[in-house]
Amino acid sequence: MALFPTVSVSLHRQPAASSSVRFTLQGRLGNQLFTCHAAAYAHLRWQQSVELLAAPGDRVADDVALLLGPPLRLRRVPGLTFEGEQPATGWPARLSRALRRHRAMRTLRPHWVEGPQQRPESLLEQPPGPWRGFTGHFQISAFTDWLHERDHRPVRLPTPRAALPAGTCAVHIRLTDYRTVPGAPLLTRSYYAQAWQALAHRSPAPVVMLFSDEPETALPLLRSALPAGIAERIVCAPELPPVETMALMATATSLIAANSSFSWWAGRLSTTIEAVTVPWPWFVEDPMSGLYPTGWVRIPAGFGATGACVNG
Repeated sequence: MALFPTVSVSLHRQPAASSSVRFTLQGRLGNQLFTCHAAAYAHLRWQQSVELLAAPGDRVADDVALLLGPPLRLRRVPGLTFEGEQPATGWPARLSRALRRHRAMRTLRPHWVEGPQQRPESLLEQPPGPWRGFTGHFQISAFTDWLHERDHRPVRLPTPRAALPAGTCAVHIRLTDYRTVPGAPLLTRSYYAQAWQALAHRSPAPVVMLFSDEPETALPLLRSALPAGIAERIVCAPELPPVETMALMATATSLIAANSSFSWWAGRLSTTIEAVTVPWPWFVEDPMSGLYPTGWVRIPAGFGATGACVNG
């Protein structure tokens, strides 16, 4: 009896003579940036020709294309379907759990579709083998660390219209889509209070700028987590396109990141941020220990029940 009789996964093997490794962009801005860095790593570390593929309807890839530098290029492929981040509910969640339990497929992560025995980390250890088409989120820091150590930055944020004042602390609170993600990844007031205490001695913080997908809910949460005198200085970030928002966040002096690749990249690509706090673990079921750059301050995540972040 087949393990998943109603599920068909197509694995595409390119001819052995092919000299190009193809990375398909999926997810939102932060996840696509991880893929870009994995592709740049494959090119420079293993001397592979690489292509970034995107579906015609993927608007996130439009932003990514504006940030790319050598050796990366983006190619639209008719027929590709854009798969953004979707809550892992119903049968996809059951499939993901079953795959993790199944001994022969333990290395397959939910978004790692092509080549079930090749994890993102495998690119660090050896050049791409016969599987030359990769789809994944590549959420580890090692690709970026290796590139930055050699002063190679395949992605650069644009210069924002106005930078934040020196000493500003940027705070990211992600709420909307995380309310429906299994594992209750919503951060509580405890995380933001401890993160502030860890950074308070590093920055005068004349302004605290809040970045959130639900500022009306996030603002009282943050005010309750910070000292009274500081809470009065909170300013909500203006509504800007995603790339401009990330670029503005990256001009802060310190950053209290959420468990979100969006603020992760603001901290990693910034040239002004001196200190970053991040929640540990990243998610309840998946600590993602390879995601943390050296020097970032880990704060206990203190996850709350879904939708209960303002009460924790």
